[in-house]
Amino acid sequence: MATDSPTRILHDLAQPLNIIRLAADGALLMMERSKADPTYQAQQFALISQQCEAMAQLLAESGPSLRRLAAPPSPPVHILLVGVDATALTGLSGPGRCLYHVHTIEDAGLIFDDIAQDIVIIDMETSGPGVSSLVERLRDFDPLLPLILVNTDTAAARRVFPQKMDDRCAVLTKPIPIEVLRDCLTTFLQPPGE
Repeated sequence: MATDSPTRILHDLAQPLNIIRLAADGALLMMERSKADPTYQAQQFALISQQCEAMAQLLAESGPSLRRLAAPPSPPVHILLVGVDATALTGLSGPGRCLYHVHTIEDAGLIFDDIAQDIVIIDMETSGPGVSSLVERLRDFDPLLPLILVNTDTAAARRVFPQKMDDRCAVLTKPIPIEVLRDCLTTFLQPPGE
């Protein structure tokens, strides 16, 4: 097994994980319906235990291969998109990026309350009322939080937020040029001042 590729190891781990998920979901569903008798529950837990043992065995056999490939993991980049056209998502998705796509300012506030964001992209025209209050709230929380404001009229966006226009805020014209958006992300993912 030491010669197994990481892709093969991940593939071999996916099957037991799927079985575990299905067994757990099935048990929960039966419990919600008050149809989970002790025998059924015991079977599901035995199945989960068996699959965990299979994964432990696979990891033990693959240990040398995995240790050779180990690299320090970098934390994922959290990007909140507020009212942004879904076509922009294809240009933003990639390894190490967690995208949160919401349509309203209220939803953006809920996401931001639960998960700290690294970059926030706001379509000023489609996200609804309250853009100003969201920008204020985000900048009050973190004055260096990168913001990308999208509007058909960039001058209007600059007039709405003149005090927020700095090197951590960009205004892009719609439709969003994906290359420009990627360049903004690359710039904003650098620590301030670099």
